[in-house]
Amino acid sequence: LASDGQRIGWTEYGKFSVGAVLSMLPDGGAQLLHGGAQAGPVDLGAYGTEWFWAESNGGRVQRAPVAGGAAAPVASGQPLPTALAVDDSGIWWLNLGTPPNYLDGQLRWAPLDGGAAETVVDQVPNAFSLVLDGTFVWYASQGTPAANYEDGAVFRVEKRKGP
Repeated sequence: LASDGQRIGWTEYGKFSVGAVLSMLPDGGAQLLHGGAQAGPVDLGAYGTEWFWAESNGGRVQRAPVAGGAAAPVASGQPLPTALAVDDSGIWWLNLGTPPNYLDGQLRWAPLDGGAAETVVDQVPNAFSLVLDGTFVWYASQGTPAANYEDGAVFRVEKRKGP
Protein backbone atom coordinates (compact mmCIF):
# COMPACT_ATOMS: atom_id res chain seq x y z
CA LEU A 1 0.00 0.00 0.00
CA ALA A 2 1.03 3.56 -0.63
CA SER A 3 -0.55 7.00 -0.66
CA ASP A 4 0.23 10.12 -2.65
CA GLY A 5 -1.74 12.19 -0.13
CA GLN A 6 -4.94 11.99 -2.16
CA ARG A 7 -5.24 8.42 -3.46
CA ILE A 8 -4.51 5.03 -1.91
CA GLY A 9 -2.54 2.73 -4.20
CA TRP A 10 -1.81 -0.99 -4.11
CA THR A 11 -0.42 -3.81 -6.19
CA GLU A 12 -2.21 -7.00 -7.11
CA TYR A 13 0.31 -9.73 -7.86
CA GLY A 14 -2.21 -11.52 -10.00
CA LYS A 15 -3.04 -15.02 -11.05
CA PHE A 16 -0.30 -16.54 -13.22
CA SER A 17 1.80 -13.40 -12.62
CA VAL A 18 -0.50 -11.03 -14.53
CA GLY A 19 -1.02 -8.30 -11.99
CA ALA A 20 -1.93 -4.66 -11.74
CA VAL A 21 -1.22 -1.39 -9.96
CA LEU A 22 -4.46 0.22 -8.83
CA SER A 23 -5.59 3.23 -6.82
CA MET A 24 -8.75 4.83 -5.52
CA LEU A 25 -9.86 7.74 -3.39
CA PRO A 26 -9.97 7.01 0.37
CA ASP A 27 -13.77 7.27 0.44
CA GLY A 28 -14.09 4.59 -2.25
CA GLY A 29 -15.33 5.07 -5.76
CA ALA A 30 -13.87 3.86 -9.01
CA GLN A 31 -10.51 2.13 -9.12
CA LEU A 32 -7.90 3.53 -11.48
CA LEU A 33 -5.48 1.21 -13.31
CA HIS A 34 -1.90 2.46 -13.66
CA GLY A 35 0.42 1.22 -16.38
CA GLY A 36 -1.71 -1.66 -17.71
CA ALA A 37 -1.07 -5.35 -17.00
CA GLN A 38 2.05 -6.03 -14.93
CA ALA A 39 4.18 -9.14 -14.43
CA GLY A 40 4.01 -9.59 -10.68
CA PRO A 41 4.06 -6.11 -9.11
CA VAL A 42 5.20 -6.49 -5.49
CA ASP A 43 5.87 -3.11 -3.91
CA LEU A 44 4.59 0.43 -4.45
CA GLY A 45 5.66 3.95 -3.53
CA ALA A 46 4.42 7.42 -4.37
CA TYR A 47 6.33 10.62 -4.91
CA GLY A 48 4.98 13.85 -6.37
CA THR A 49 2.59 13.01 -9.18
CA GLU A 50 3.85 9.46 -9.84
CA TRP A 51 3.55 5.91 -8.56
CA PHE A 52 6.69 3.76 -8.57
CA TRP A 53 6.71 -0.02 -8.26
CA ALA A 54 8.83 -3.15 -8.49
CA GLU A 55 7.63 -5.61 -11.11
CA SER A 56 9.24 -8.78 -9.84
CA ASN A 57 8.48 -11.29 -12.61
CA GLY A 58 8.98 -8.67 -15.31
CA GLY A 59 12.40 -7.69 -13.94
CA ARG A 60 11.52 -4.00 -14.05
CA VAL A 61 11.09 -0.98 -11.84
CA GLN A 62 8.30 1.14 -13.28
CA ARG A 63 6.66 4.54 -12.88
CA ALA A 64 3.29 5.92 -14.00
CA PRO A 65 1.28 9.10 -13.37
CA VAL A 66 -0.99 9.12 -10.33
CA ALA A 67 -3.73 10.49 -12.61
CA GLY A 68 -3.46 7.34 -14.78
CA GLY A 69 -1.56 6.53 -17.91
CA ALA A 70 1.14 4.34 -19.37
CA ALA A 71 4.00 2.91 -17.37
CA ALA A 72 7.56 4.00 -18.11
CA PRO A 73 10.59 1.96 -17.07
CA VAL A 74 12.98 3.26 -14.42
CA ALA A 75 15.15 0.16 -14.91
CA SER A 76 14.76 -3.16 -16.71
CA GLY A 77 16.67 -6.45 -16.68
CA GLN A 78 16.59 -6.54 -12.88
CA PRO A 79 16.97 -9.93 -11.11
CA LEU A 80 13.70 -10.14 -9.16
CA PRO A 81 13.11 -6.63 -7.77
CA THR A 82 11.33 -7.19 -4.44
CA ALA A 83 11.19 -3.95 -2.47
CA LEU A 84 11.03 -0.27 -3.34
CA ALA A 85 11.02 3.12 -1.64
CA VAL A 86 11.11 6.63 -3.07
CA ASP A 87 11.67 10.13 -1.71
CA ASP A 88 13.42 13.33 -2.82
CA SER A 89 16.77 11.47 -2.83
CA GLY A 90 15.60 9.17 -5.63
CA ILE A 91 14.18 5.75 -6.31
CA TRP A 92 15.64 2.91 -4.25
CA TRP A 93 14.99 -0.81 -4.68
CA LEU A 94 16.31 -4.22 -3.81
CA ASN A 95 16.86 -7.05 -6.25
CA LEU A 96 16.48 -10.45 -4.60
CA GLY A 97 19.08 -11.91 -6.96
CA THR A 98 19.25 -15.10 -9.00
CA PRO A 99 18.07 -18.57 -8.01
CA PRO A 100 18.62 -20.98 -6.51
CA ASN A 101 20.26 -19.31 -3.49
CA TYR A 102 19.79 -15.59 -4.24
CA LEU A 103 23.25 -14.67 -2.93
CA ASP A 104 23.79 -11.86 -5.45
CA GLY A 105 21.06 -9.42 -4.41
CA GLN A 106 21.58 -5.70 -4.88
CA LEU A 107 20.57 -2.35 -3.47
CA ARG A 108 20.01 -0.05 -6.46
CA TRP A 109 19.23 3.62 -6.95
CA ALA A 110 18.02 5.85 -9.78
CA PRO A 111 17.49 9.62 -9.84
CA LEU A 112 13.94 10.94 -10.03
CA ASP A 113 14.69 12.77 -13.28
CA GLY A 114 15.06 9.50 -15.18
CA GLY A 115 18.84 9.15 -15.26
CA ALA A 116 20.73 5.85 -15.26
CA ALA A 117 20.31 3.38 -12.41
CA GLU A 118 23.31 2.49 -10.24
CA THR A 119 24.20 -0.42 -8.00
CA VAL A 120 24.86 0.95 -4.51
CA VAL A 121 25.55 -2.35 -2.70
CA ASP A 122 26.26 -5.66 -4.43
CA GLN A 123 26.18 -9.25 -3.16
CA VAL A 124 23.37 -8.83 -0.62
CA PRO A 125 22.21 -12.39 0.17
CA ASN A 126 18.44 -12.72 -0.09
CA ALA A 127 17.85 -8.96 -0.18
CA PHE A 128 14.29 -8.49 0.97
CA SER A 129 13.14 -5.28 2.62
CA LEU A 130 14.08 -1.58 2.75
CA VAL A 131 12.99 1.69 4.29
CA LEU A 132 14.20 5.28 4.02
CA ASP A 133 14.69 7.83 6.77
CA GLY A 134 16.04 11.37 6.54
CA THR A 135 19.67 10.27 6.15
CA PHE A 136 19.90 6.54 5.44
CA VAL A 137 18.57 3.69 3.36
CA TRP A 138 18.03 0.70 5.65
CA TYR A 139 17.87 -2.72 4.01
CA ALA A 140 17.66 -6.32 5.16
CA SER A 141 19.33 -9.55 4.12
CA GLN A 142 17.57 -12.77 5.06
CA GLY A 143 20.95 -14.52 5.17
CA THR A 144 22.33 -17.56 3.42
CA PRO A 145 21.24 -21.19 3.15
CA ALA A 146 24.72 -22.31 4.24
CA ALA A 147 24.10 -20.67 7.65
CA ASN A 148 20.47 -21.80 7.87
CA TYR A 149 19.54 -18.14 7.33
CA GLU A 150 20.85 -17.28 10.81
CA ASP A 151 23.31 -14.78 9.31
CA GLY A 152 20.67 -12.34 8.10
CA ALA A 153 21.11 -8.73 9.16
CA VAL A 154 19.93 -5.15 8.73
CA PHE A 155 22.31 -2.67 7.09
CA ARG A 156 22.31 1.00 6.22
CA VAL A 157 23.96 3.26 3.67
CA GLU A 158 23.82 7.01 3.44
CA LYS A 159 21.39 8.37 0.89
CA ARG A 160 22.62 10.22 -2.15
CA LYS A 161 21.25 12.83 -4.49
CA GLY A 162 22.33 12.87 -8.08
CA PRO A 163 24.97 10.63 -9.65
